[in-house]
Order: sequence, then structure tokens, then C-alpha cells
Amino acid sequence: MTVVVTGGLGFIGKHLVEVLSSKGKDVLIIDRKIGKSVNNSRIKILNIDIRNRDKLEEIEKKDVEEVYHLAAKVSVPESFEKPVEYFNINTVGSSNIFETFKDSKILYVSSAAVYGHCKKLPIKETYELSPLSPYGLSKMLAEESAKEYIRLYGSNITIVRPFNVYGPGQKNNQYAGVVSIFLEQWKKGKALTVRGDGNQVRDFVHVKDVCEAMIKVMGKKDVFNVASGKKTRIIDLARMISDKIKFVPEISGEIKYSWADIKKIKRTGWRPKIPLKKGIEELKELHV
Repeated sequence: MTVVVTGGLGFIGKHLVEVLSSKGKDVLIIDRKIGKSVNNSRIKILNIDIRNRDKLEEIEKKDVEEVYHLAAKVSVPESFEKPVEYFNINTVGSSNIFETFKDSKILYVSSAAVYGHCKKLPIKETYELSPLSPYGLSKMLAEESAKEYIRLYGSNITIVRPFNVYGPGQKNNQYAGVVSIFLEQWKKGKALTVRGDGNQVRDFVHVKDVCEAMIKVMGKKDVFNVASGKKTRIIDLARMISDKIKFVPEISGEIKYSWADIKKIKRTGWRPKIPLKKGIEELKELHV
């Protein structure tokens, strides 16, 4: 049987494909990027944009057991510049995946961005969704589409909401996560740019832990936060990496505090295994 990974050439996708193939799974990557051929007989790559239903329908689906749907545009700042593109890829594209593979188990990778500002912390899966960006809105609407496929067709779809994922291979560009931005600044000998007073709180989870969480909950037909469940101030994250810190103006409307309640996913037997400090030390070694 085959496992499909959409967005399998992306940051989290690459790690997930590696883990699945190491567990003896035959993996079919669907990605609109053109990837290099891989020296692994268990992995195949199809260059398909998930907005193209006709191309998706050409895939032989009878042997597809599971679909991990990660393909998406993922930058909050960029989503304000390109809201229609984010809606087309993240919402319409996801609906295409739910329709094409409605007879397979599907795991949809949503985002903590669907929550917006939460007055009560830590954030539980049952809290009201109130996204603050076109990106968060596009992911929330895709979740709604998934729930309708469950209701109308009895589809087996699991939804996960990762918080701040970090790890090897994360892009270093203007839209990257704060960990990769800090590491790139440290590598170049620059001061780390901390916005505001640095007391913003986030929940950082290693990409390897995220992959194991997704595999653990596949087929459970529920919604799960995927996070460490621990709160970390941005200033403390910066100090794990460097003593050279420069404070810059904060971004208007930025969420001040965000961390997850992970009791629900822990009941499945999953636990985050990589502490943030250890993960940062390993990444610093890679960046030397």
C-alpha cells in the first residue's frame, strides 16, 4: 500500500517522508515544486499542483492507504500581500485533496494560526477559532471543508494544528520562523533582532516530534494540537543562541502569548521528546 504526502518537498514534508520510508512505507510525494530524484526505491515524486483537479484524478488511488496533506502556502506576512493565492492553494487545493482521496485516511496539517488571540491559555482544541491573517483564515476554511467531508461522506480525516515548528532544513528567508532567522543572524555574527521587549511567548516543537505525532494520530478522525506544551519567551530563545541581541520595534497586531494545551494528543501515547535547548544546540552545530 502507498502513503501519499502532499508538500513532501517542503520543510516538514521532507522529514515526514524520511520517517515514513524508514518505517518501510512506499511514499508518493505530490508537490508543485520540481524535486531532485531520490536514491530510494520506496519514494516517488509527482510534480502536481493541488489546485489541478484533473491531474490529481489521474493518480492511481486504489492502493493509496493514507494521505498526509501538508501542501500549503505558510507565511503570515506574505498572506496579506497575496490573499487570493493563499485561499486558492490552502482552501480550494485542500478541498481537491479531500475529494480526490475521500476513500483513504487523510491527515490534514492545519495551523495554530487558526486560533488568533486567545484570552485563556494554554490553548485548547475546543477554543473558538478567530484567525488574524489571510493565512490563518485559509487554514480554518480548509478545516471546515474537511469537517463537511466527514459529515457528508463519512471521510476519515484527522486535523492537526502544529504550533511553532523548528528544525533542520527550515528556510532562511524573510518569511522564515524565528528560530531559523535567529540562527542565520548568529551564523553571520550579527546581533539577533528581537521585536518589542521580547516577552512574547511561543510554543516551539521540533519537526521530528511533529512527524511522530502525525503518524501517531493518523486515522483518529479528530482535532489535535501538536506542540511541546511549554511556553518560551522570545528573549529567552534568543539567549539560547547568542548574547548579542538588538531590540527592534514590534509588529502591530502580533499575538503576544501563544502556547498549547497538549493533554488530548498525549492521551494517544505521543510525547514531545526533544527539549528546545537540545534542539537549538544541535541546530547551532549544523550552522557552524
